[in-house]
Amino acid sequence: MIFVDFHHNSLLRSLVMLFENRLGIPVYRPIGMEWFNNGYWAINNQIDTARQFLHIECTSLADNTPLLNTISNEESGIYHVYDPGNLTTHKAITFNVFKEMKFDFIIASIPQHIQLYENLIRKYQPQARLIVQVGNNWSDDWLFGRNVLASVKPKSDPAYNAMYYHQEFDLNIFNFSHHKSNKKISSYINILQYTRYGWDDFVKLETELAVDGYNFRSYGGQCRDGNFAGPIALANSMKNNDMIFHVKYGGDGYGHILYNAYACGKPTIIRSSFYKNQLAEELFDDTNCIDLDKMSTDDAVNKIKSISSDEELLNSMSIDAYSRFKAAVDFEEESKKINEWLNTVTPL
Repeated sequence: MIFVDFHHNSLLRSLVMLFENRLGIPVYRPIGMEWFNNGYWAINNQIDTARQFLHIECTSLADNTPLLNTISNEESGIYHVYDPGNLTTHKAITFNVFKEMKFDFIIASIPQHIQLYENLIRKYQPQARLIVQVGNNWSDDWLFGRNVLASVKPKSDPAYNAMYYHQEFDLNIFNFSHHKSNKKISSYINILQYTRYGWDDFVKLETELAVDGYNFRSYGGQCRDGNFAGPIALANSMKNNDMIFHVKYGGDGYGHILYNAYACGKPTIIRSSFYKNQLAEELFDDTNCIDLDKMSTDDAVNKIKSISSDEELLNSMSIDAYSRFKAAVDFEEESKKINEWLNTVTPL
């Protein structure tokens, strides 16, 4: 069995798809405020955030952020909690139930939890082995000598037991479909309006293209045009775009939105410098994206117009985007390698 912390819905779902659905290893995450009260939950020290992630009966929050513990049912101390969209569930357990179970692996997915989970293993699960899941470009100081499952660009000679992979998502939902131009371009970057560079680029393009009937939308947490609950709504929205805007300063270690977009065959608007030496570099090519680092705003505007007015060119860019995703990602093959790697995971 595997116990994993929880700070990101898409990451949690990917771990369930990998370990439980593909490899047959049950996955559990924490629920109940005892985790916070006993010092084994450290995303931050804010009680409202802890309630959002942990409280079993929480029905509202002061800042109106979404609830994360909508429970389908409870059985023998195991809570089956809906993922966003209410199509699938995952398993959650209280601190007391955790102490009664025996786990083979415990996964920490944020730096703050590494030492806490080492202490958790020593005190309650001495047979368990720690895995550090890395989805962003952390300092190697956090990882030295540990077992690391990393969805970042591989390093040639890491000072830790590393397995590199892509976080899984449902390819029955995020899949390729042909699209006729509708002059719609959307961003799915959370709080885009507060990001460095991204919002400026978005507004410049939106302003310049408004006269030609282009429809720009900014979706995501606290964004101008709202958010989506669940993968189906997100994928359907993505597919209804000519291009996906994703100018994100600092990039992503993995970047679900980028990989979702390419799995759907969506050309992107990016700045490649923000992804230098990051995993998503494997997706970008002049034949499937507009790179704002390589052209002026006027040139980008003209290129967007030429793409939207040429169905053959738009279709070619879409096929190339999808092909680059297929060449880079094979969830089934990666799961086999991870299954073998688990035999090399060392104890504390």
